[in-house]
Amino acid sequence: MVLREDGHHFPEAFRQASECLQLVFGVDVREVDRRKRIYTLVPTLGLACNGLVSDGHSMPKASLLVVVLGMILLEGNCAHEEIWETLNNMGVYPWREHYIYGDPREC
Repeated sequence: MVLREDGHHFPEAFRQASECLQLVFGVDVREVDRRKRIYTLVPTLGLACNGLVSDGHSMPKASLLVVVLGMILLEGNCAHEEIWETLNNMGVYPWREHYIYGDPREC
């Protein structure tokens, strides 16, 4: 976390985080709108995803995968309950099909 008073460190921290995402998860962080600071994650490993949104710019299941893998990494390679808590906060439940992600048990 970069605090406001240490904001001059943000570009380097963001660069390192982006590099880690690419190395660990195979996704690039791409700038969409510099002024609004909007970014998107783009898979670089050639992974297929059947969850493309109609505009073709986002891959919901890939982003869900990044969330799950990130939780596993942060929790020391074992995060079953923590993953479901995070997914529940995103409106994803094991017993209910999600309007974007579909059945989370099949993602």
